[in-house]
Amino acid sequence: MVNKEEAQRLKELGNKCFQEGKYEEAVKYFSDAITNDPLDHVLYSNLSGAFASLGRFYEALESANKCISIKKDWPKGYIRKGCAEHGLRQLSNAEKTYLEGLKIDPNNKSLQDALSKVRNENMLENAQLIAHLNNIIENDPQLKSYKEENSNYPHELLNTIKSINSNPMNIRIILSTCHPKISEGVEKFFGFKFTGEGNDAEERQRQQREEEERRKKKEEEERKKKEEEEMKKQNRTPEQIQGDEHKLKVMN
Repeated sequence: MVNKEEAQRLKELGNKCFQEGKYEEAVKYFSDAITNDPLDHVLYSNLSGAFASLGRFYEALESANKCISIKKDWPKGYIRKGCAEHGLRQLSNAEKTYLEGLKIDPNNKSLQDALSKVRNENMLENAQLIAHLNNIIENDPQLKSYKEENSNYPHELLNTIKSINSNPMNIRIILSTCHPKISEGVEKFFGFKFTGEGNDAEERQRQQREEEERRKKKEEEERKKKEEEEMKKQNRTPEQIQGDEHKLKVMN
């Protein structure tokens, strides 16, 4: 049931906690407020800000997306979303989000400043990644041969890596659409394989080992339980034995 008055009361308490730096308490108050008024976009915005202040950026992003879904023409929702993406180091996504917000409010100073900051960081990160990639390529004969064939290879590799960083859950999908030479470079950059039958076999072996360990642990717990029960039986007093016999007679 919607209770706007209670939601506003809880929101004010959440705001107070937020201003005092009590972010965990603020999360609780904003969450409770949402329970009382689940369509108030400002509550989701405030919750996103509290999560971001705790470094819980995935939850901050989820709350910001909910805020935007309720009120698409509210610039602050895009500030919250961009902030969460920035915290997750999804810099390209953050840049796109701030640009979406500026379409709604072109003169919004907060959006402009955030966009400028994320662009500067993106440029710096790109330069650092390219330097790191070139170092990997120069020390790997196979990758070096790919660069000799295609001088743009490091930048194509960079774009794929940044796409993966922005969408880590879709890494297999991203790699499945790449040229094999790009996939190879990506795997060498991260230091392990993401695809291939060998990888699947390793995963199956890992699951089998974990299952075997769980089975052994369960058997060991059952064995200890039986031993404890036997010990209890052996250590019973005459009075306990008589009591158990009396119970059996009554039950019969």
